[in-house]
Amino acid sequence: YSLKGNLFTHVSMFHGVNFPADGPIMGKRTTGWDPSFEKMTVSNNILRGDVTMFLLLKGGGYHRCQFHTSYKTKEPVTLPPNHVVEHRITRTDIEDKGGKKVLLEETAVAHVNPLAVYCDKGSSYDKLLDMANLSTLQNRRLQDIAILMYKVKNNLSPNYICSLFQIPQLRYTLRNNDFGIPRFNTVTFGKHSLRYMGPKIWAIVPRNVILKDMNMKFEMKGSVNGHYFEIEGEGKGKPYEGIQKSTFRVTKGGPLPFSFDILSSAFKYGNRCFTYYPEGMPDYFKQAFPAGMSYERSFTFEDGGVATASGHIGLEGNSFTHKSMFHGVNFPADGPIMGKRTIGWDPSFEKMTVSNNILRGDVTMFLLLKGGGYHSCQFHTSYKTKAPVTLPPNHVVEHRIVRTDLDDKDGKKVLLEEYAKAHVNPVILKDMNMKFEMKGSVNGHYFEIEGEGKGKPYEGIQKSTFRVTKGGPLPFSFDILSSAFKYGNRCFTYYPEGMPDYFKQAFPAGMSYERSFTFEDGGVATASGHIGYESDVYLVGNCFKHKSIFHGVNFPADGPVMKKETTGWDPSFEKMTVCNGSLKGDFTMFLLLKNGGYHRCHFNTTYKTKEPVSLPPNHCVEHRIVRTDLDREGNLVKLEEDAAAHVNPLQDHGNALKIRIIPDDMKMEYEMKGWVNGHEFTIEGEGNGKPYEGKQTANFKVITGAPLPFSFDILSSAFQYGNRCFTKYPEGMPDYFKQAFPAGMSYERTFTFEDGGVATASGHISLVGNCFKHKSIFHGVNFPADGPVMKKETTGWDPSFEKMTVCNGSLRGDVTMFLLLKNGGYHRCHFNTTYKTKEPVSLPPNHCVEHRIVRTDLDKEGNLVKLEEDAAAHVNPFKIIPDDMKMEYEMKGWVNGHEFTIEGEGNGKPYEGKQTANFKVITGAPLPFSFDILSSAFQYGNRCFTKYPEGMPDYFKQAFPAGMSYERTFTFEDGGVATASGHISLVGNCFKHKSIFHGVNFPADGPVMKKETTGWDPSFEKMTVCNGSLRGDVTMFLLLKNGGYHRCHFNTTYKTKEPVSLPPNHCVEHRIVRTDLDKEGNLVKLEEDAAAHVNPL
Repeated sequence: YSLKGNLFTHVSMFHGVNFPADGPIMGKRTTGWDPSFEKMTVSNNILRGDVTMFLLLKGGGYHRCQFHTSYKTKEPVTLPPNHVVEHRITRTDIEDKGGKKVLLEETAVAHVNPLAVYCDKGSSYDKLLDMANLSTLQNRRLQDIAILMYKVKNNLSPNYICSLFQIPQLRYTLRNNDFGIPRFNTVTFGKHSLRYMGPKIWAIVPRNVILKDMNMKFEMKGSVNGHYFEIEGEGKGKPYEGIQKSTFRVTKGGPLPFSFDILSSAFKYGNRCFTYYPEGMPDYFKQAFPAGMSYERSFTFEDGGVATASGHIGLEGNSFTHKSMFHGVNFPADGPIMGKRTIGWDPSFEKMTVSNNILRGDVTMFLLLKGGGYHSCQFHTSYKTKAPVTLPPNHVVEHRIVRTDLDDKDGKKVLLEEYAKAHVNPVILKDMNMKFEMKGSVNGHYFEIEGEGKGKPYEGIQKSTFRVTKGGPLPFSFDILSSAFKYGNRCFTYYPEGMPDYFKQAFPAGMSYERSFTFEDGGVATASGHIGYESDVYLVGNCFKHKSIFHGVNFPADGPVMKKETTGWDPSFEKMTVCNGSLKGDFTMFLLLKNGGYHRCHFNTTYKTKEPVSLPPNHCVEHRIVRTDLDREGNLVKLEEDAAAHVNPLQDHGNALKIRIIPDDMKMEYEMKGWVNGHEFTIEGEGNGKPYEGKQTANFKVITGAPLPFSFDILSSAFQYGNRCFTKYPEGMPDYFKQAFPAGMSYERTFTFEDGGVATASGHISLVGNCFKHKSIFHGVNFPADGPVMKKETTGWDPSFEKMTVCNGSLRGDVTMFLLLKNGGYHRCHFNTTYKTKEPVSLPPNHCVEHRIVRTDLDKEGNLVKLEEDAAAHVNPFKIIPDDMKMEYEMKGWVNGHEFTIEGEGNGKPYEGKQTANFKVITGAPLPFSFDILSSAFQYGNRCFTKYPEGMPDYFKQAFPAGMSYERTFTFEDGGVATASGHISLVGNCFKHKSIFHGVNFPADGPVMKKETTGWDPSFEKMTVCNGSLRGDVTMFLLLKNGGYHRCHFNTTYKTKEPVSLPPNHCVEHRIVRTDLDKEGNLVKLEEDAAAHVNPL
């Protein structure tokens, strides 16, 4: 190269030989070079460049080429540190079929190798920052502004950001528009033309006079039991968020001889402007200003104390002025008010009712007492505005006051904080009471029932107790009445946000329902029953009054209803359909029988509201009733119900209609018959578990064939892993196993042990009430008499992962498990299982189940055994590899004829790309060559410890639990060559790494045999997908003690035992640090960091 003016002149020679005639070069099948990195190394005042580049081929694929370059300057220059140059060439053929004219474009950027910089412990902070070449803060701000403007222009930012930069479309058409409103106190507008009365016009202009942040000033004068006091306060708040904080000081009459809490509600709940109102609902209080408003309140305490409060609230600028009077009498001297035993008010709801253009508030509140307990007080308030305002509908205000005494033992200074929020649907509170009355007859038997209870309408929970007041004891099952009590009042149903709640909207006007029941009658095809009734539900205060009539006929005398053989209702779903402004409910329910069977009944219901309401979409209500008899005669009964509405139940967890058939706590009963090597046995067991948490525990007893002449462990997986219902599935993933019920499911499994033993197991699982019935058969043969199974040398199963694959509507499970041996070893067994449901269900994606069984022997003979299992499904099977892993290494090898063996162990974090291990030379010590040539086979061999970016398939971690292998060739610049091959398997949370290393032709005076290396320079390995495997190519440099480098080229093929998702071509940045733990080099510590880059450019 030479320079003439502003022109580089480049004169070069190129000489190429031995290109095959049918190769991509001579066949012109290349389309350009893949972007790459050239390693720049300073050596004897020249710059050496080394890079492996790849030609892109027209049909897809790559053609590799190794570059070695020496760059020389004619005159001495300042030498840079070792670095890399990132470059990319784009070729364009320019309208010349003969290929004589070509356009080349190149982008090139030099990078200081960050790993090398950070390893330079001698550099100062200033030097490191200078090398990092960070952008200035000003440039960063300009960049942020540019990005923001780009997003706004292309509508990529949220609306509230884009709207800030919109240009208003202003058009002035004065002839067609009214004149604008003149300034305040304007008398004339224009000269001798139009005349305005400014104040009059200004007064009718709507103004939002209350700002988002407001101040407050308080003054109160009052007396309690004759004690006079005055109080002043100030504060601030956010009226539109329902938040306010204020500080109060007693200016006269302090310290107060009574609790400050009785005054706090007059201060906070008096000014309702600090209440959050939902959009679209008129805010009675904020509309009152600037004219102002007033209130009057009466307090009635449970101990006879009474009080009144009145106040006026005005507006001055951005500040509310609150002046009030308080008068209290008849507070007992030993009561909680005068004894100052209160600590604040319990949160509550104030019911707001419109009456004669004023707003009336009613609420029962509770003072919290220091020793625990409550002190009730009834509030009645009238709120009045000075000027007329738009009236809101009846509603409630939810509020809470928090009191804090501020460093004042006399209680003269107090901080009050309040949160208040209005609710559109005000009538039904979060906690409601219920009262029931029912009159009816069944097969001519007359009865009357009363009941009371409470519940949470917005959570779908209610509990009630019922008493038969006439006609007891009932000659039929109480269960046929329970649905009329519980499913009659659908107000206690949880509805999802945004879905109109037909039932709660019905109040306070009220609603009614009519229902018909059609029962099956055991095995009698002609037996049927009809039950009709009418009912009315209405609201009094915070209590539902439920009056109903029940009439039943034609129940067979020998049927389960008249013989009282029912134990309750099975959980079910009621389909809700909108029809002519009412809601129709249809569903089939099942009475649970004492003998474990079911008795079917079909329900048809019409729900009607007294006044029109917003109608919901068609939906279903999932419900469950639990009955508890409180006496032997059945005259006293407790009913509990849970109910929830689903917009589309089939999309809830795959199939919600069936999932909830299985409650949170389940029982299990087991029966197994089997033979192992001809020995016959039967086993029974029982247990319990939590299906949605993935936990189960059971005890088993050998009934016949005891004591077992083989290890119980080979049976345990048939018991625990057979019933996969006790598996925790992530939200949103269909649970294949729980959906199988109540119809049931079965499984078939084969076991293949490493010593030749084989076994089969098959089982059927059914649901009876809240209990799984598990019946299975086990058959095992060919277990060696001196093997660990027959000699009972096993201690349990190692935790493992079962790979679940969907196949023809069923689920197939595959897993290699390991029996733990008493001597510390393992005994391998491969499982193949097919799980089948009796009825079709929603299928999950392919996934894996992580499981663990713990066995406890309850007697010495092994006839009584306890098994505990934890199981969880993973959507992303990468988590087969946990966050923390162990490693064990074994290597056998030869270098220039010298034989050696090395062992090691370590740990690491696969998802962070970090690993550390210690190695020991077992035989062949001390090594007559540098340990560094082996280190890459240990660390870079197991690429599982590489941090991959989110969304990029991790080829290496996917390989497990099946395992993977690799083959690598090393070509050193001094003629030394080596090969390494290894296999990596997963046992529990430990990688087992076995490898072989073979090296030849290393010169006796070279840096490897003279041990003149100090480690490897950090580098990048190019990963290329090829025929389902991954190929790695990298040129690495051994660091020499004299400061130089020794080059070696690596070619590696990584293979997984089973197919996995392939990543795009990428590179892996890695670094190994070696530490000698002894002088001879027989003990070595290696540390590695590795990270994958999607596009390193």
